Amino acid sequence: MNIYDIKHFWKGTRFVFCHSVGAVIGNTATLGIINRLNDPNRRRIKHCAISSDDKTVAGAVYVLHGGGINIWDVDTYELLSYLNCSHQLALQFSPINPNLFATCGARGQMSLIFTPTGTGISKSWEGHSRLVTDVRFNKNGNELVSCSSDGTAKHWDLNGNLLEVITEGEGPILSVVFNSDSSKLILLYSEFTRCISFLNRVELWKTYQGGWKVEWEPQGRIVAVLDGPLWSRRGHIDLPSTIKMLDGDNGHIRLGDVGSSFMSQGLLSINFHPKGSHLLIGYKDGTIIKINQNQIESVIMLYNIDYVKTKIKGAKKL
Repeated sequence: MNIYDIKHFWKGTRFVFCHSVGAVIGNTATLGIINRLNDPNRRRIKHCAISSDDKTVAGAVYVLHGGGINIWDVDTYELLSYLNCSHQLALQFSPINPNLFATCGARGQMSLIFTPTGTGISKSWEGHSRLVTDVRFNKNGNELVSCSSDGTAKHWDLNGNLLEVITEGEGPILSVVFNSDSSKLILLYSEFTRCISFLNRVELWKTYQGGWKVEWEPQGRIVAVLDGPLWSRRGHIDLPSTIKMLDGDNGHIRLGDVGSSFMSQGLLSINFHPKGSHLLIGYKDGTIIKINQNQIESVIMLYNIDYVKTKIKGAKKL
């Protein structure tokens, strides 16, 4: 039971994770389950995002020939709407407007979508020549940065106007993330990681620790990279088995191989608490672990999704 994505609510008291048959809201302190966000057809939810007012969850639905986005009400746990669209590889709500989120995916497409109905596509455009692998709002919610397997990272306004090609020509970019004040930007490649100044595009550091997913701890001290490569030589997905903790100031490894001793299955998702107090890690076998930020190598708690299927509310700690 894969934990495809995991996100903390903005206030930090709850989190949501998506898996093979839907999504689940949990309690951050105990990792106990609060409730499920059901998909009527029990479809796979690959990515999720939470509105800035903590009232709405969006989840990218994966099906073989297409896909869409579920939009749930957090207070009632009800599905508000379903939006038909192509395979989505990333979702992010605006940090300012709780009714607006960005999504991206196949065929270079990018979209801005209004909630709660999920039917109001504000803008949709072809931003890249290949898969758009990630998209992020800046802290003011008035601009976007996207990256793609075509090797480019681009800077956009909310009308879909290209402001600048940030970088190109160094290989597919698999993930991108701002620091908390949007002054710096991490670009993640399969073989290396780059940090640039978003103000003048100067490269601040580069380290040959690549991967396929990156998160920046809110205080800026640590950059967490899911270690790659994503694809094996035989063309099959080769899930990362470790997380590298890089120093946010210089890219040096502060701690390597986090998570490798806890599970034999591959890592799929990571997310820092909004205050940087801990990191949640989701695994391919359905396990979630919570790691204290001050003692990053110690396991605090284990949780297995198989237990969720039998008892949704008030699940006990394992």
